[in-house]
Amino acid sequence: MPVLELILDRLPATLFLTLTAFGMSLLLGIVFGLAAAARQGRWSDTMITTMALLFYATPLFWVALNLIGEGLNDALNPRLARKGR
Repeated sequence: MPVLELILDRLPATLFLTLTAFGMSLLLGIVFGLAAAARQGRWSDTMITTMALLFYATPLFWVALNLIGEGLNDALNPRLARKGR
């Protein structure tokens, strides 16, 4: 059963990453939701709502491809890499 051993070997790191990402998204969602609710009708409410809808509507594969592309661009041509990131 080498496949089961491999899965069980990597399960703790996978669970840690998954639960950390879930916790961060939950915390940020609550904070930004409360901020938008407290400032109904103002520009900050509009910006938070717009950004939330934009993030919700953006396909994850597209975001991942862009992040990978940025990383590859920086790795392949360090002179073009933006400083200060």
